[in-house]
Amino acid sequence: MTGVQTCALPISCSPVASPARAGDLAKLDTSLKLVPKTAAFYSASMRLGEQVEIVANSRAWAKILEMPSVRDAWDLYEAQAADPESNAAKFEKAMEHPAVSDLVELLKDMFAQEVFIFGDEQYADFFALVQKVSNTVQYGPMILQLTGEAGDLDQDKLMAALLLSALAEDLDALKIPTTVMGFKITDKDRAKRNMTNLAGVITVGCMAVPQLAGAFQQTEINGDQFLVFSLNGEMVPWDEIPLDELKELESEPGDAEKVIAALKELTLVTAIGIRDDYLLVSIGPSTDCVAALGSGDLLIERRELKPLKKFTEKRLAGIGYISREFIAGLATGDDDIDALLEVLDELLPAVELPEADEAEIRRDAHQVAEDFKGLIPEPGAVFSFSFLTDQGVEGFSYNWSENLYWDGSKPLGLLKHVGGNPLMALVWRERYAPETYDLVAGWCVMGYHYFEKYAIPQMSPHDRIEFQQFVERVEDLPGRLDRANREMLIPALKDSQGGLVLDAKLKIRKLLEDMPDPGKPMPMVEPALVIGVSDAELLRQGCKEYLAVFEELLDAVREVDPGSIPEFAIPEPKIQKTAAGTIYSFPPPKHCGVNKKIVPSLGLSDSVAVVAMSRGHAQRLLGAKTLTIGSVLAKANRPRAAAFLLDFAGLIE
Repeated sequence: MTGVQTCALPISCSPVASPARAGDLAKLDTSLKLVPKTAAFYSASMRLGEQVEIVANSRAWAKILEMPSVRDAWDLYEAQAADPESNAAKFEKAMEHPAVSDLVELLKDMFAQEVFIFGDEQYADFFALVQKVSNTVQYGPMILQLTGEAGDLDQDKLMAALLLSALAEDLDALKIPTTVMGFKITDKDRAKRNMTNLAGVITVGCMAVPQLAGAFQQTEINGDQFLVFSLNGEMVPWDEIPLDELKELESEPGDAEKVIAALKELTLVTAIGIRDDYLLVSIGPSTDCVAALGSGDLLIERRELKPLKKFTEKRLAGIGYISREFIAGLATGDDDIDALLEVLDELLPAVELPEADEAEIRRDAHQVAEDFKGLIPEPGAVFSFSFLTDQGVEGFSYNWSENLYWDGSKPLGLLKHVGGNPLMALVWRERYAPETYDLVAGWCVMGYHYFEKYAIPQMSPHDRIEFQQFVERVEDLPGRLDRANREMLIPALKDSQGGLVLDAKLKIRKLLEDMPDPGKPMPMVEPALVIGVSDAELLRQGCKEYLAVFEELLDAVREVDPGSIPEFAIPEPKIQKTAAGTIYSFPPPKHCGVNKKIVPSLGLSDSVAVVAMSRGHAQRLLGAKTLTIGSVLAKANRPRAAAFLLDFAGLIE
């Protein structure tokens, strides 16, 4: 399991209370008490009204309202609303109608407390079918055309034939999944009034369309009144569909009739009603899911939700869950790679290669496929939640997928190298896996082998001679790069930490000389990259070797193709020794007209490397500084795989 902690800070910087003792999830007043354990996904947003009120009363929102463009837009709207014939005035008039205002109040109530959505287990099979159909339609036409099996069918008919074949092969998966949305409400009477109005509108609409006769009814489900609108496959005018033309596209006799028969059996049912304190909207093959809400095994009982127990007394703002089965259906897996291999197996005979060459390609393709399969983690469920604090929002995310890449066994030391109070920072640590480089290097060697074998012979004699001259000129560079990677850069970056930082402490009047002067210094967005370093001297050596290889590569291109690359020299950096480390700066040429404070800089200490757009930012990031946000992320000694923080108020300002 990988735990990722997040923190967002839109309001103030008050201390955070210590985590509550483990509580009872069953006592949580959320929709988790309704959702079945087999749900494919679930997402809930709570305290929305409270969050809107916090933002509305914040200094950040006040500053937005003070912006000249916002004030001008509001003044323009009020001026238009003063004209009775304008759309703005008509909108204002419509909003005064009792039925409309009552509906608006209901919508406010629906989104003020909790909104949730979940899908049932059928979503996993549904998306697996979608993926299968997508792969068939994407690669099938090319295979049929190259193998000569497409006949005289055009592209559209080819895709229709493949779609028909894919559906006929997997009719059991041709099912409609169930989706349920819920809105917690405080005024049930208002909700019932609006449901009555909606029932009248639907009834009139069904009367106007003869095919919808009997499609709508008001039904009681477990003692609660629901509006139920049903559509089924029999309503489709199948007699107007040219069945004979469909049969011409069949891969197997009877495919068209089997697919149509399966589609006729499908039913789409929409149900709207009130259960407990929730206004529910269900879309699926029946109302069975609505009837089962809150009974049997529930999602709240899953082991993946146990981390929430420590936070039951917090002001929960959001909960999310995705099942292992659903993720497996969405993510690239072994089946997808095998499908690509099948495409290759179908295409190779059409290319008419020598038998030995075809065998070599198949062998290498299967080896690469196995390599890729080894890089795909076994999927697992994902669970996350967030809660309001005096500072803003904090949250945790847990991933039960096989952990092939993240290392959460140690503290993230780079959190002390994001500047203390940045606008945004994302820091992570990957597992140290030099063997991955061996895979990539092997693929590069294999790729060049096939380029040399099949692409070079297709070149013109002139291009082939130039290419051979170029290869002879740079024949030692790949080996030098490989040594630089294996012996310098990879060991130097063994710490495997990385981070992205966004700040705006640099203030300038204008970025370029030709830009208008705003009249005062303005904050400049400062992106930066921070990297954990295990051996600073090896990193220096690796960078020098990379630079030398790059310059030799440019020289080789100029020799083979004079004039293709202008002559230029990478300037020597200005070196500044500081208490935190060494800063290498590359001031832009004066003729570029760039503000003199914008100086791309590299920083290096014994444990950190920095890439920034100003010397000041590079120096701030090199120096160790504890986060000033006062949240869980300030506890620097806690093991983490990744961490994210966002100063929303500072970003708006």
